[in-house]
Amino acid sequence: LRGTIPDGIWELTSARQLAFTQNDVDVSFKGIEKATSLIVLKLSSCHLRTLDGLGKITDKLAELHIAENQLSGPVPDEIFQLSRVKQLFMHGNDFNGTIPAAFAQLGSLTLLDISDNRFTGPLPAQLGNLDGLTHLEVQLNELSGTLP
Repeated sequence: LRGTIPDGIWELTSARQLAFTQNDVDVSFKGIEKATSLIVLKLSSCHLRTLDGLGKITDKLAELHIAENQLSGPVPDEIFQLSRVKQLFMHGNDFNGTIPAAFAQLGSLTLLDISDNRFTGPLPAQLGNLDGLTHLEVQLNELSGTLP
């Protein structure tokens, strides 16, 4: 699949899962708030460069796959607006800077995979507040310091 995914895809109000993994597609999150039943969104290996607008998704989203894309820079604020996300796959991008303590705001997280990026510095102690977190993947970064 190649090309642009039409904004109308978000009007599939009964869709619980949308998967576009391993396709060369452009994705706009304009209108994503209309995807009121969406629980799983798979956009890994889609050449994504931005997540602008993703934070407008309903609070039902439980699983987000944005691994192996072309996302770079600090983790965008849109990620921290996903209040109910349980599984977050962000590995294999080019995120950098320190790992944001704001991940601790995602109180439902059970799995966080931020491996194979360019994060530096220590793990934020606030991650210890995520009582339900059972899988934390941080390998292949440039982390330092001691475990919190």
